[in-house]
Amino acid sequence: MLDKYIDEQPSVNELLCNCINTGRYSHAYLFVVNGYQNAYEYICSFIKSICCPNNHKCENCNICRLIDENTFSDFKVIETDSMMLKKEMIVELQDYFNTKKLYANKRVYLIKNCEKMNIAASNTLLKFLEEPESDIIAILTTDNINQVIDTIKSRCQVIYFNGSSNNTINSLFDNLTKDGNIEYDKFIEDINTVMDFCIFNEKNGVSTIAFTKKKWHNYFSDRGMFKYALNIMLYIYLDVINYKLGHALTYFSDYVDNIKIIASYGEVQYYIKKTKVILKYIDLIKYNLNLNLCMDKIIIEWAGDNDE
Repeated sequence: MLDKYIDEQPSVNELLCNCINTGRYSHAYLFVVNGYQNAYEYICSFIKSICCPNNHKCENCNICRLIDENTFSDFKVIETDSMMLKKEMIVELQDYFNTKKLYANKRVYLIKNCEKMNIAASNTLLKFLEEPESDIIAILTTDNINQVIDTIKSRCQVIYFNGSSNNTINSLFDNLTKDGNIEYDKFIEDINTVMDFCIFNEKNGVSTIAFTKKKWHNYFSDRGMFKYALNIMLYIYLDVINYKLGHALTYFSDYVDNIKIIASYGEVQYYIKKTKVILKYIDLIKYNLNLNLCMDKIIIEWAGDNDE
């Protein structure tokens, strides 16, 4: 049953419950785990809902029990403890489904960490996905959507779990608001303000200077708030670097769309340079710098050719 996850994954739950209730399934799903701790438990419940004749409304029927034990003949899991999923594993999967007798209404295979597939494995799976059989459903998972080849993504319904970033956001909140003068709701507003400023700057470059009062100083007008906002910005750009390197987002997985926009304007070195500039002014802000001039200098140094 997926109902117990409704508070954790409301949008995913609505989508998948509609599939279950109508019996209309995609031939392939790609779940982006996004740090969600209950991802595989959730996916297993979805698989039971597909295979179980009672849509997993049973207490614990034989099919559901066999799925839990990974011994159900119409359900196959592909995973590896090594760094790579190889072509032979995908070929074996295809052979398995070509020869196994159908006991359930649907047959399901689960490929964990599909970003580990090498090129040969990806191409072999692609052929499997391009000619889907009506009774076979593919479920893929990834910790890093950026390392999944586009042709695989385009043939799957991509589903993003709400990640564990709330815990990270809470940690950032505790770290950046130690004086207790900022409420949590205000902190979230400030993240959105800084995120919007970063996107605006990426789009407008040095021209951002003309809008700093409206976009920045109206929100972060004193020295303490200015430094606090620069720290939020630093963490944003660290996650932009994570994204560019193909790593999972460390701080802002719930803001992945914004991070992707920011990350679309340059290469990794460009964003590393930006973090260096931010760190420089986080340190300098303790001195009696004019705050208006400080932000102007940051924008100019971001746009310049030096890394100082």
